[in-house]
Amino acid sequence: MAQTKDVSCLPIPEDAESITMHLCAKCDDSLHLNVPKFDNNEIMLYLRSGYLPTTSESAVYSSNLSDIQSGIRLCEEALYHLRDLSRVIDEHQMSLYEKADQIRGVISPIRKLPREILTEIFQYVCCDPEIGVNYLDGHESLPTLELSRVCFQWHDLVKSTPMLWTSFGSSVCKIVDPDVRPMFKFFLERSYPYPIDFKISDPSPDYFPWHSFSTPLNENRCHERWRHIFLRSQKQFVELLLQPLLQHQFSLSSLVSLTINCEAGSFLDFPIPCPNLEALILEKVHLNLRFPRPTITYLNFMNINSDWALQSMLNICA
Repeated sequence: MAQTKDVSCLPIPEDAESITMHLCAKCDDSLHLNVPKFDNNEIMLYLRSGYLPTTSESAVYSSNLSDIQSGIRLCEEALYHLRDLSRVIDEHQMSLYEKADQIRGVISPIRKLPREILTEIFQYVCCDPEIGVNYLDGHESLPTLELSRVCFQWHDLVKSTPMLWTSFGSSVCKIVDPDVRPMFKFFLERSYPYPIDFKISDPSPDYFPWHSFSTPLNENRCHERWRHIFLRSQKQFVELLLQPLLQHQFSLSSLVSLTINCEAGSFLDFPIPCPNLEALILEKVHLNLRFPRPTITYLNFMNINSDWALQSMLNICA
């Protein structure tokens, strides 16, 4: 038969247990606690039994409770002190990290590179079509501007190297944005007279103000510098972008690659001379090239459902 514990009286705790925790080995700051010694399981047993303590037992346990609450307050004060000390240590650590980064920058081997080698590296960062496009609408980083903010030496190098400003992109909507349009002009001015590569890579919405549309890409004979062009938008935007070229019978003398992606079934007239065009990538759009393009060596047609359109473009490029 299981034995039952006598609950005729509460167990009186023995002398308090003294606990010392060293908070700081250097200054000997410590936390001292006096914790009453009793068995928690026994206390739970009396709670479940419904036993009511006597007056003397209540006095003893009230005193123990007061000691425990005092210990809790001491722990809270110690924790507050430690948290405050932790914040101070974190601040000093961050300051040390900054100093370490600055020293690494001063002794970095890249500072010893000749200006020509550094320029080659910067071109890869700022102009590589898969890595370094400067998206002027703020959705992604602007590697050209970021490099120019590292130090005075890099700022002067970036500012005086037009090639580092030749690759940029945006959405159709942002081209007319008052905050983005000056950035377009800024890059166009800094990149002059080098050929430019740009991406217009967001579909334009139906509510776009087409009647007042204009772009710096067509100003000051900028079209003569178009080199690698990527357009993914509504047909209406592409037509408006090309319209000044058609009206004045301009040519795209520097154009090397052209990518156009419009809504399915689009048809675009493209009688524009491109004497250096090498790559043509079209998706869902039929481009009427009008006359032979013997310079094209790379073709990629995607999602063009018209066999006649495909055949006509292949014949022109043959």
